Amino acid sequence: MDAVQQFTAQSGIHVPETFVISGASKRGWTTWTSAAVDSKRIIGAVPIVMDLVNLQIDVFWRDLQRATGGTYLSMGPKPISAIGYRARTLDDKRRDFRLFIANPSDPVKPMANPVLWFTTPLVIESQTNTTIIYSLTIENPLDGWEGFFIQVNFPGPDGSVLELTSETQVIPDTYPTGDCHNEGCAGTLV
Repeated sequence: MDAVQQFTAQSGIHVPETFVISGASKRGWTTWTSAAVDSKRIIGAVPIVMDLVNLQIDVFWRDLQRATGGTYLSMGPKPISAIGYRARTLDDKRRDFRLFIANPSDPVKPMANPVLWFTTPLVIESQTNTTIIYSLTIENPLDGWEGFFIQVNFPGPDGSVLELTSETQVIPDTYPTGDCHNEGCAGTLV
């Protein structure tokens, strides 16, 4: 956008003040993030990215299996193990689970952030020949935040292990600051 505005100004052409941006794949993600940070110039965004937020709902595998009575996926080997992980923030000021943070006295140098992840047992809710449903229940902490996720390990080729994890969930679903908008958010890390 900067380049377009600069080029049109140098060429004596009308300089656009607002833009509608679009893109597919990585450019689609750029569309999302550009629109999130430049609300003055971007008045429309058309990201062309496959949204996998609700994959189970979007793909309808259960409905397909119910409708046809068949299974169309080979589930492969069963998991070797399933493990829950949890960690708690150091205080109630930041939702920060990073391994390293910037050193306050010298921001160029990293320093350890002593948030430690511990294993926690999972519960097998149900199990069939093709499906295992694991659950992990964590209570809301009295202060700060707790992050947790599930890791499932499968046998890989040549004796290796394939480790798959869920998204990290953070509770409570609150932030240490109120909502901010546009330039008011610049540089704020919560």
